[in-house]
Amino acid sequence: MADTLPEKAIQDEEIILRRISLKSGWYLPSADSVNPAAFRPTDQDVSGLSLAREILESSENLAARGWIGCDYYVARIPVASLAAQGIQVVARPLPGFEGHAEAPQLTAASRRNDKLETGKRMAIMADQIIEVVGPFPGNTPRPAG
Repeated sequence: MADTLPEKAIQDEEIILRRISLKSGWYLPSADSVNPAAFRPTDQDVSGLSLAREILESSENLAARGWIGCDYYVARIPVASLAAQGIQVVARPLPGFEGHAEAPQLTAASRRNDKLETGKRMAIMADQIIEVVGPFPGNTPRPAG
């Protein structure tokens, strides 16, 4: 991919982050529970589910990458916990988003072609969350049109 930056390997002791829209209802603070649907790959997740590296991106900054007018929770997940469950996380830095990472086993194609395995991986990711923080406001203007 031409518009990516050099990758720096993710270490097992790192924490990865996943942004969760407050409007989705996928996080219930009263139950301290995250629905596995928060880890469902979208059509934009071609090479892997989008995540962020906490060492390079704060929870507040990750939330701010969301749309203006929306609030976001951020789930914190230890990389080692995912690795122990067979879920890989790789660095995929982007211009302006050095902390971007992906879970390459969770893609738009896997969502369509292997729903059972994708569902299992989504549940594993939700089960490995150590904390959910926020909500924080999004700060990205929606595209015109």
